[in-house]
Amino acid sequence: MAEKIPGCHHCIGTAFTVTNLVFNFIHTHAVAHDGLSPAEISDLRKRFLENYSSGFDFFEGIHRECMAASRDAKTDPLSRDMLLPSLLAACAKRSAQSAFKVEIGVYGVEWLDQFFFALAVYIREHVRRDAEPKLIAAFVDAAGKYKSSLTVAKLLQEPKTQEIIEICLVDLTSPDDREAKSALISATVNDHVAKAWAIAGADPAKTTTNEILEFLKMLRNEAALLVRSGVLLTRLR
Repeated sequence: MAEKIPGCHHCIGTAFTVTNLVFNFIHTHAVAHDGLSPAEISDLRKRFLENYSSGFDFFEGIHRECMAASRDAKTDPLSRDMLLPSLLAACAKRSAQSAFKVEIGVYGVEWLDQFFFALAVYIREHVRRDAEPKLIAAFVDAAGKYKSSLTVAKLLQEPKTQEIIEICLVDLTSPDDREAKSALISATVNDHVAKAWAIAGADPAKTTTNEILEFLKMLRNEAALLVRSGVLLTRLR
């Protein structure tokens, strides 16, 4: 059995369960008393659940309070800020481990977390500015489906998630303007780690354009392997 991960999907899953109980009660009461039709109730339920994605901050707030009360300090890989980094890591971790051996050798696996966070910043700023709201919508749907058993791997299998991740991977692995793109990604990563770890000047934590180039080349092969193995359902162009 896969280990359950922390996150507000537990809260959202509970909300879906309670919502279904409430609307089932309304349906039974309406039928018995000649009220709203089953179709009208079903439509109201659908519209109500669709609003959950706009309440993401509410569910995250509940999750933080629960974690503080239980003194659980585990990192939440499915928080608003970590959704895209976690999904990118699921698709590109092997390539990053091979391309950035120097950085990882000095700073350990924590450097990879910072790298994928910065790569997500690049995606949001230069590839899909709407990546975050679209992934939140996909996450809420998946949380309602899987509830407390939701994992990054299961979220990655959702069609709405794959739509966004495919766009990200197509951009990253495209040979078009590869050097300019690599330089921009390198600058984004270096700016992020410098701020995160208060680094001034040259440092092993900072990437080079050539390292990013190598990472992107390996990522194309890794992404193709994920397609062949069925992890990614779409084909990269």
